[in-house]
Amino acid sequence: MLDPSLPPEGKSLTDYIKEKYGVVIKKNDPNSALNRAGRNVGIEFNYTRRMVNTTKCHKLVEYSKQHGIHNDLMEIVLKEYFENAVDVSSVENLMTLANNFEALADDDTLEDYLNSDTDDDKIITMDYKIKRTGIHGVPHFSFKVQEKEYLQTSISGGQPPSSFKNVFNLLLENASIDYQ
Repeated sequence: MLDPSLPPEGKSLTDYIKEKYGVVIKKNDPNSALNRAGRNVGIEFNYTRRMVNTTKCHKLVEYSKQHGIHNDLMEIVLKEYFENAVDVSSVENLMTLANNFEALADDDTLEDYLNSDTDDDKIITMDYKIKRTGIHGVPHFSFKVQEKEYLQTSISGGQPPSSFKNVFNLLLENASIDYQ
């Protein structure tokens, strides 16, 4: 998620987490919940990464939607950020990532767009609206039962498969009850 309050140079991950949540990260603990969860899905977290303002990164992803490549782009961006500590606030780095896609590599206006403040307010407003709905972590999944709009729930942040199983079972169980 965006954090426009971050300084241009960002903050170390450990300082950011301690200041924001009051928690000290056990980055060298291979058995920490985060490291175990990451390994389960093939991610080795790099704790040297900095927390940075991701407005420009969000702009790139929104821009890439017109080419239908935003999901593939996000996968590369997240891998580079979480595993390789790439600074995703840097336009130079974002352009390097964008060049993995022909549609973006051939776009002569992309770098100027990312360097401008065009759409910054739109991205920040979109983030604000998302946070007002209760979404405060990524990934975020929303579920609802078709034809029963009142049966809905969501999960934020990294969750084990058992959390999804519990949500699906709860929705299925309640979907079979006629509340009319």
